[in-house]
Amino acid sequence: MEYDASKNLERIEQAIALEVPDQVPVFLHTTGPFMAGHADIDLYDYFHKPELMYKAQNYMYQRFSGLSQYMPDLGSAPEAAGMGTHITFTDDGVPWVDECVESEADLEKLTVSDVENAGYMTRMLHNYRYMRNRVDFDVPVYFYSVMSPWANAALLRGVSNLMTDIIANPKFVHKLVQRCTELEIQWLKTMEREVPPKYFNRILLNDDIASFVSLEQFREFILPAYQEVYSAFPNCQRWYHNDGNATAILEGIAEAGIQCFHFGYQVDPVHIKETIGDRVCLMGSIPPLQVLREGTPEDVDTAVKSLINLIGRDGGLIVSAGGYISEGTPLANLEAMIRACEKYGQRDQLGSVVADPWPQSYKIKEPPMKDSTETAATASAGAKEGDDLSPNLKRLQTALIKGDFGAVKGCVTHAVAEDVEPRWMLQDVMIPALEEVGRRFSAGKIFIPEMLMSAKAMQEGLEIINPILAGSADVQSSGVFAIGTVKGDLHDIGKNIVITMMQGAGFDVIDLGVDVPAEKFIEAVENGAQIIGMSAILTTTLKEMGAVIRLLEEKGLRDKVKVLVGGASVTEQFASDIGADAYCDDAGEGVFQSKGFMEQKV
Repeated sequence: MEYDASKNLERIEQAIALEVPDQVPVFLHTTGPFMAGHADIDLYDYFHKPELMYKAQNYMYQRFSGLSQYMPDLGSAPEAAGMGTHITFTDDGVPWVDECVESEADLEKLTVSDVENAGYMTRMLHNYRYMRNRVDFDVPVYFYSVMSPWANAALLRGVSNLMTDIIANPKFVHKLVQRCTELEIQWLKTMEREVPPKYFNRILLNDDIASFVSLEQFREFILPAYQEVYSAFPNCQRWYHNDGNATAILEGIAEAGIQCFHFGYQVDPVHIKETIGDRVCLMGSIPPLQVLREGTPEDVDTAVKSLINLIGRDGGLIVSAGGYISEGTPLANLEAMIRACEKYGQRDQLGSVVADPWPQSYKIKEPPMKDSTETAATASAGAKEGDDLSPNLKRLQTALIKGDFGAVKGCVTHAVAEDVEPRWMLQDVMIPALEEVGRRFSAGKIFIPEMLMSAKAMQEGLEIINPILAGSADVQSSGVFAIGTVKGDLHDIGKNIVITMMQGAGFDVIDLGVDVPAEKFIEAVENGAQIIGMSAILTTTLKEMGAVIRLLEEKGLRDKVKVLVGGASVTEQFASDIGADAYCDDAGEGVFQSKGFMEQKV
């Protein structure tokens, strides 16, 4: 397609300056899986052979008249590899950082002594040089995108560990993030030396993990690192990517001095515009899965029209995917996004086009609106369970809600010594407390760190109770639930939260782990699992969910088990398309669906 890329770049600059250009600009955030897929190149080869990376990116650059960029790409691998950790590639070719930080002693091992001999950091550098030598000098080869210090800390420590460290060991978190910040600046300085000055004009920090924390935690642990990195490059624009639900940390993002925020589709466009739109250019937020990958060009047109109508009137808007463009996204849908900016983004018509409400046009559920009355009502409903409890059991509920490991262990031990019936204590004391945690999480009163601390505290209690329950003949399980992250995907934070919630609800849980092949899910069903849960974060691994369901059908087991699917790359439409029984967008929904299925069996 023909498009004036230089004019679009001018419009982007105007939008970043919070001006109203003659037309709303567009930006294509592409990824390795998307590029490699359309070039019919194996993803591992794409990352390891610069000539193939160049071939794939050159095709997209030509296809979209310069709107797609040349940029060396190795996912999350370069910085972590440069700091000394091992990088594992899944069978699908996706790089994965092996956790390597267990204690403060490991922090001294994090160093980048020689960028010419730093694993995938060096490969990234070589990929840039390869492209720079093959692209005309008047065409930029961008080299400005990095994982943020906070994201790297999560990769090196492990996301679940870092989240609980925030509460259990905050001094350690500060030291780890500071070390990652220092090494991040060192790596960016290397980029600055390599890239012609006119093309090293922005710094892009990538950090979805920041969405897991509260605004107060963001300000304490993350904001200073962002400011330190950006301040080291005063002549560069401050770009930021976070396609998680960053609603809670919007003020912190503005306080970081970020000029261009690539935000996710889960964030209400009107809310983000009203909250920080007068300080930050907004880039987003067409759903990359529900609309761009699974929708039609007409769906894309409708979503772009809605977005521009809602927040385009006063400028400061760049239309893009609300996340990186996913593998398998039809090129016709990207064309539709570009053309929709031409149709609805002219300066003289901004705000005058009638459009559908954003959840409808985005093909997503409308986020629940929580007010103080509802929150108070749900909180008191959870508290009623403890009205007639002994002081020790009330302390147990409080300890579970606060995530106090030691107090939970002490209270449960004390209750068992006083001959409190374990099944009753689990069902009427501990589970209501965990349900209250879920309510507070859903209401935005607590965040992932607090949720994980409560989940781990629950585990402390279950380790005492479960052996007793196992020896009781009259104890009835809620059901047998097997869960794993599908083959090719090594994420586990969501899976682990689901496991604790399901155990708390009385299910016998089989943890299949991560990178689970279809055969292990089948084996779990053959061994008595009544429900299986599959999680996927990477779009490259979605096909594995369909493979599990097909294998269940081939083995004649499909009617014997219910299948739940979830994870960041999964949508309700996808779940329906592959024949799953339910799509779950969080752990609470998984418990709710599982209980419902087991009640149907009775």
